Amino acid sequence: MLDFKFSFLKEMKNLKNIYFIGICGTAMASTALLLKEMGYEVYGSDSDVYPPMSDFLNKNNIKLLTPYSLKNLKPHPDLVVIGNAVGRGNVEVEYVLNNKIPFISMAELIGKGIIFGRESIVIAGTHGKTTTTSMIAWVLESIGESPSFLIGGISNNFKSSSKLGKGDLFVIEGDEYDTAFFDKKPKFMHYFPDYLVLNSIEYDHADIYSNLSNIVNEFKNLVKLVPERGFITFNGDSEICREVAKNALCECESFGIKEGNDWYPRNIKFGRENIEYELYYRKNFIGKIRLNMFGEHNILNSLATISILNRLGFSFSAISGGLERFLGVKRRMDLICRSDKVFIYEDFAHHPTAIFETLKGVRKSFPDEKIIAVFEPRSWSCRMNIHQGKFAESFKFADIVIFYKVYHEEKIPIEKRFKPELEVEHLRNYGKESYYFKDVAKIVDFLREHVDKGYVAIIMSNGGFDGLYKKISDSFNF
Repeated sequence: MLDFKFSFLKEMKNLKNIYFIGICGTAMASTALLLKEMGYEVYGSDSDVYPPMSDFLNKNNIKLLTPYSLKNLKPHPDLVVIGNAVGRGNVEVEYVLNNKIPFISMAELIGKGIIFGRESIVIAGTHGKTTTTSMIAWVLESIGESPSFLIGGISNNFKSSSKLGKGDLFVIEGDEYDTAFFDKKPKFMHYFPDYLVLNSIEYDHADIYSNLSNIVNEFKNLVKLVPERGFITFNGDSEICREVAKNALCECESFGIKEGNDWYPRNIKFGRENIEYELYYRKNFIGKIRLNMFGEHNILNSLATISILNRLGFSFSAISGGLERFLGVKRRMDLICRSDKVFIYEDFAHHPTAIFETLKGVRKSFPDEKIIAVFEPRSWSCRMNIHQGKFAESFKFADIVIFYKVYHEEKIPIEKRFKPELEVEHLRNYGKESYYFKDVAKIVDFLREHVDKGYVAIIMSNGGFDGLYKKISDSFNF
């Protein structure tokens, strides 16, 4: 395997231009920027173009071609990176195969061409990957380590989702989703972690995993990749994470809200825009932590960060100082409109547990305000009916719930499709005020009518939401 990697690195040195099919995916655009920083000419194509990644590419002068077309590949690039959002039948993919243009998956390129030779810190799990990756990268940067990183979102501290640093550490979000149509193993299996974070493990990605057991097995395989000299920190509040960590041959630590973990908090205080808690390690008081964020889930993210950085040998004062200056990630409880009475946030939450934790955090920070949750079923799991009838608990902390239409519902067979109108009826039977809108203009009108009465609104989607965010910004001028 090492000989093959060295051969790949040698070939990488001979490349001049690299083309990305599906470049607007967050990880794809981030990888493109890393390669540009390495000196390659980078460009690519996509068909589903929306901020923030379209703006990110434009800001970094990476050429974006749309729509997909054969002419985009003429003259032929030296290497084509094929994203996991595209497959057979895509005109550019077919052209690459027919003309034998060298191609590779994004994850394999990252592992063999970028991470190789560096110490790899991989953050994995169903929830918290993007924020924890950003936290670790930022604290390392604030300490002066100049890490390289690749994040599944735009870090507000770095104003970027990736960076080629000068140090030896590479911090990367490890996704359990499959790699490409020609490589069905999880992306994180390409990253060979020296240090690993397991935030949580739940059932997700219903389009590729038939059950939770299949997902758990992939995480067990990931743990087995960590060398004996490596280190794993895991969410000890999760029985599944505890079980998965038993497969490790390296040293492990746990973190969690419960006091039975190695790292845990006490005396948590939730402010309107911050959290404070006392940090303990194996029953010993370490110091006080302040985060400019919402929710217990971000306490977990910070504990994972502390565990990794403590293992790397950094002091508590350096770690806590970096955490206090952490500004979060775009689209993770990102404030898009605010006045004395109005707070409108956008959030990436799309899994029922993530929705629950996000809204619970908002409720603790806004105990007296009315909360409106606006949700677009956009991920594969939420577009399918596996969660039908289960959102009553997810939206427990919201006063009003608005469902938007299912993204590209025509791609889901009707018998397997999530039906928002049924979920609205279900929530109403539980006494929850709930609505179903098919037009974003109606959502804007609803928000305009309610938020000036002191409501807090959270817009939740893992996509563009048909331009709702811009329409809200244009409609609420404070």
